[in-house]
Amino acid sequence: MAAANVSPPPPAAAARPAAPAPRTDRAGFQYRAVDLQTDSPIEGARIELEPVSDDMLPTFNGETDHDGWYRQGAVPPGQYRVTVRARGYAPLDRLRGLEVGVTDDLALFMQKG
Repeated sequence: MAAANVSPPPPAAAARPAAPAPRTDRAGFQYRAVDLQTDSPIEGARIELEPVSDDMLPTFNGETDHDGWYRQGAVPPGQYRVTVRARGYAPLDRLRGLEVGVTDDLALFMQKG
């Protein structure tokens, strides 16, 4: 009997690495700049979050989208000063505490000035 010409089986496909688990030690925020008189969103408002008491926390800043929103996830929890500036409006400051696992949701009503 002749020996059968048998090929070895193909190597098993490498398992994909698991996606990293979402960080559970972070907070988030979604702030919306709104005109106080008209209730209309303010596009292009500049929002900055600066840590109040911890020099190790990062500063976050960005501009609002066409619906007035600026959102950020995966933010270290802590106390932040939120400053909002938009052309034609008086600047606005708020103190906010960001907590682990919570998204801080806030409408920032701005007055023309």
